[in-house]
Amino acid sequence: MAAFLNRGNLKFNTNIFAACDNNPTTVTLSVNAVPPNIPCILTIDPGLSTEERVGVTGSGTNTITVVRNYDGAGIYSHSVNAQVVDYVNPGVISDIIAILESNFNSNGTPKGMLTPDFSKTFANFVVSGLNPSVPGSSLTQTIPSGTVFWNGVETTIAADGGHTYTASQDTYVDVNPTSNVYTYNGVANNAAAPALTGNTIRIAKIITNGTVITTITQTGLDSNNIPIYPTFAGIGLGVPTGTPSAGQVLTALSSTIAAWQTLQTQTDGWITATDTLVYVSANSFKITGVNRTSIYAEGTRIKFTNNSATFYGVVASSSFSTDTTVTLFANNDYSINNSAITSPYYSYQASPQGYPNWFNYTPTISWNSTAPSTPTLVAKFSVIGNTCFVSITQSNTTAGSTNTSINVSTPITPIGTASQHNYALAGMVSSAAPTSTPSTSAIVSQYDTTSPIFQLNFSSISGKTLWLSGFFLF
Repeated sequence: MAAFLNRGNLKFNTNIFAACDNNPTTVTLSVNAVPPNIPCILTIDPGLSTEERVGVTGSGTNTITVVRNYDGAGIYSHSVNAQVVDYVNPGVISDIIAILESNFNSNGTPKGMLTPDFSKTFANFVVSGLNPSVPGSSLTQTIPSGTVFWNGVETTIAADGGHTYTASQDTYVDVNPTSNVYTYNGVANNAAAPALTGNTIRIAKIITNGTVITTITQTGLDSNNIPIYPTFAGIGLGVPTGTPSAGQVLTALSSTIAAWQTLQTQTDGWITATDTLVYVSANSFKITGVNRTSIYAEGTRIKFTNNSATFYGVVASSSFSTDTTVTLFANNDYSINNSAITSPYYSYQASPQGYPNWFNYTPTISWNSTAPSTPTLVAKFSVIGNTCFVSITQSNTTAGSTNTSINVSTPITPIGTASQHNYALAGMVSSAAPTSTPSTSAIVSQYDTTSPIFQLNFSSISGKTLWLSGFFLF
């Protein structure tokens, strides 16, 4: 069945691998990746003077068929590796409003045979009650009665009549609103949460030590991303009482549209992180008890306050085992201090406000014969998605002699094969200062993944200056 509305391609980010001109008849573009949802709108060279929007009408193997100058702002030439991202189309808001107006009267009543299915319109959530207090002196507690919104209907839940909890456990309390049956799932303290019992809503996490109940949690998500005591108010749409009317449905949808419109006006590109980030090392942090690897994917931009300074970084990898550990690219510009991390943000944009784009690092450089001396080094890298770009220049006061190769360490281990040349890069070597024209071309590759290096091979020369640039996947 066709999509109700044309869907965007969340976080889609790729590059052109063949240059394209500014001729409007050029309608097939070569790209490294094809968007999963077509038709769609993409932006080429976002944020640059050559920014162009194109309408995607079809695709092939690493190609997309497009309508150029989609928004009438102009057609431009684009070079190899030009960035291509999804365009969040404000026009979809008009499409939603048109659908609402065509299916509902102005007073909120449905037109024709349209009947809202409230069991699918709203998620299940707690309306009120079901809030026990910490007894302070025992392992026994009673959960009072309450009300939940369950499968589209407001339902009353009876009190549980009291329960004695097992010592030194985290007990997750699930309740079936249809049968009023409570289920108490206990695990060891700080262990992963159990699966949600079928046809239930999770209302509490009750923590005990050896003798008493110490903590009752009724907020947030467990380690399986199951909401604990979910509330409809928690997503900012208000809590309807009883079976909601068509007017309440429209109000909720209007609030969603308003929130969407507000989101589109936030132009700095940063998204507020709701988790607490905890120091692990100079280039890593963790989020305790939850899996956030889907948020902190490779290439995600990071911003937070640490040691009274603004920190910027880019994600190299993330993993989950009890906690989520996020490892950033190590560099010379930013280092995490072993102190509180506050005001955390993340971004999937190429260049959110303030983000430095390029980071300095210090590679190890080895000449295979007499090395030049007293070097001046400028080495930078930039990351887009899982692609790392490098630019390195080393100039020396005194030239070396009879060198035929140079090894330069990489900022991160590339994707590739051990003992193999994996990526081609560009490089030059000169026996003179960088103010002179480079005299010798070098064959440059990224070699090996066990001890990854960039390797430059060239005719014997009294090397004094080297230049290296290119990109690889990680």
